[in-house]
Amino acid sequence: KQWYQRRVRVSTQSTGAEKVAVSGNKFNDKKYYRNSQYPSGLKIRTANEMLAKKPEFLVERAVRLMLPKGILGRKMYKNLFVYSGDKHPHDAQKPKTLDLSKLGGN
Repeated sequence: KQWYQRRVRVSTQSTGAEKVAVSGNKFNDKKYYRNSQYPSGLKIRTANEMLAKKPEFLVERAVRLMLPKGILGRKMYKNLFVYSGDKHPHDAQKPKTLDLSKLGGN
């Protein structure tokens, strides 16, 4: 009899991305860079502009940079779903709310 371990996919949904808060003056000082690889193709946006345009990006990027680099990190990142507002299309999976303030932190 062949033994195998059943793989369970755990996905994480996050809502309320527009409520993200940063300390200090980071909304105006923190910059996000991207480059189109063309001459003069560097695009610079502040965190305030990113929050107004696409608030999910701030949470997704912060989590992605905390994950391990490589194949495992990319697989873990695929299970992250971030939405602005309280609406999300994952009602059929019956997601549970996790209150981080009750987990023993400060």
